This record gives sequence, C-alpha cells and structure tokens, in this order.
Amino acid sequence: MLKPPGEPDCTNGFNLELFESALTTYVIGRVGNHLFDEIDSTNTRASQIASSGAPEGVLVLARQQTAGRGRQGRTWVSPPDAGIYMSILLRPPLSRNELPLLSLMTGVVCAEAVHRVCNLEVGLKWVNDLVLNGRKLGGILVEMSATPAAVQDHRDTQPAAVIIGIGLNVRFAQSDVPIELAEKMEWLDRACNCRIDVNLLVAEICNCLESYYLDLCHGLKGPVIEHWKRRSVTLNKDVRTEGGQQVIRGRAIGIGPTGALIIRQEDGTEIT
Repeated sequence: MLKPPGEPDCTNGFNLELFESALTTYVIGRVGNHLFDEIDSTNTRASQIASSGAPEGVLVLARQQTAGRGRQGRTWVSPPDAGIYMSILLRPPLSRNELPLLSLMTGVVCAEAVHRVCNLEVGLKWVNDLVLNGRKLGGILVEMSATPAAVQDHRDTQPAAVIIGIGLNVRFAQSDVPIELAEKMEWLDRACNCRIDVNLLVAEICNCLESYYLDLCHGLKGPVIEHWKRRSVTLNKDVRTEGGQQVIRGRAIGIGPTGALIIRQEDGTEIT
C-alpha cells in the first residue's frame, strides 16, 4: 500500500508501536508481544514463551529468521525485512482432531488480510500454502507446544498451547531468491508494484484472526470451511499425497468437518 505524500514512511520494516495502533482486537496482540531483529525461529521462541505460562494472544515477530521452518522440516527462506515472520500463541478449547481447522482458518485469515490491504486475490492450497499468480506467497505452520513438568500443575486451568506460525513473502531482491525457488516464489511488493505497509498488514491479520478464532471456539466450523473452499486451488484438481508409507492419488473433492482433505481415488473409492 502506497503512502500519501507527507505521511511517515513505515513500509521499510516492522514497528511494534505502529502495528499495535492499528489493532482492533481484544486479545490477539494485546499483551506481551516480542519483536526481534534476528531469531532462529518465531515458532520455537513462541513455544518457549508458552511453556512459561504466557497468556493467549501473545505474538512473536522477527525481522529475520536464521532457522525458519515449514512443514516436514523444510527450511523457510527468511532474509532481513523480506517478509512477515510471526507466531501467535493460542490456547484453543478444541479437541485434538479439530486442530487442523486452525491451519485452514489461518489461510483464510491471511488471504482476507492481503485482499484488504493489497487488493490481491490469494489462493489456498491444502493444507497450509498461500498462492498468488501460481506461485507460493506464504505458508502456515501450526504446532502443539509441549508442557514442561514445571507448569504441569496449571494444565487443568489453562488449555494446552498451540503455536500458529505465519510466513509471508513481502519484498525480495532477486539476488536473495535461491535459484531453485526463482520460478516458484511470489512476493507482495512485486505483485502490487508498490511497497506495502507491513505494520498494517500484520494488524489486519490479527484483526481477522480474532474474529474467525472466536467462531471456531464457539463451535462454528462452517464459515472457516466454506471460506477456505471458495479460495481453494486444490479442490477439483488431481492430487498426490503421502501419509506414512502410503501414497494416495486421486481428485480432491471436498473438505471434512475437521479440515481433512477428501480424495476420490482412481478406483472410485473415497478416502479422508
């Protein structure tokens, strides 16, 4: 998002004060936020903070990650001020089999926030990718946080912690993009042809997240699933997925009530 003449330029990097001034939330981002110039992984640090009993809604943000990670141990490229690297601590009253809905929810939230701030239409690839112009714009990593023995006494009064990690590509120099990813990555500045306000975008992510999260906590799963399906680039496509030693091929035909992908296999049988 371009800034009118005369307004301060806050588009070059993240500023905690500017971000917090744009929040409309009651819980998310309202207490104990952490901003690092450099960190190994925001998810790792958020998990450590959760283990010490930190409340729901705390954010961990970084200008650079040295050991950012995605699903299945993949590395997340995180140069300084090139993206949004953030993790959110939640303590959802959900059953374990409902936790995958948090990945779908966060995808919807990020897509809506990007649309509001950048006027771009982001697609969602099951289970945790954000796609723009056929390329990967971002990813989501939802992890359970281990509860150490020192805080076990509080387990009955404080729900288990879940860490939602979000990585969004914002601005890259072409020289910072690994050759093997050059044709696979997209970033917001390039797509918008302008420099966006990362403070506003992160605040909008938090604002959207709180609304959807409250719905989920009250048992309203339908809106998350329906909004995800409308933005899906996976449904009605042929897919290949691996689970343990099993390779599944078929057509993605739906999303189950807990966020699982439903695939019609080549022999006509359906598998979740």
